[in-house]
Amino acid sequence: MCKENALFELKSAFAEMADISKSDGALIMAPISHAGRQTPLAVNEHPYSVTDEESTSSFVTAGKPVALRLDQIKTEVVDRFAYTAKYAYDTG
Repeated sequence: MCKENALFELKSAFAEMADISKSDGALIMAPISHAGRQTPLAVNEHPYSVTDEESTSSFVTAGKPVALRLDQIKTEVVDRFAYTAKYAYDTG
């Protein structure tokens, strides 16, 4: 989840799924992650990373990474993780 695709309909669907899932006491967990330079090419041609060195993984064809500057780490990583965590919390 990110700000760019946080539609009301999607939030409502997540909230409904959480309510139904938790109705018998189940715990819902939403793992939040970032693949960095190992982000598959089909997902992002130029993923953010700590380095601009391309991944050498033989398991995935990754895009050409873009190294973040220090000031971008807050806006493109920390703030986005916080947004997603709050979004997940708010939906249940």
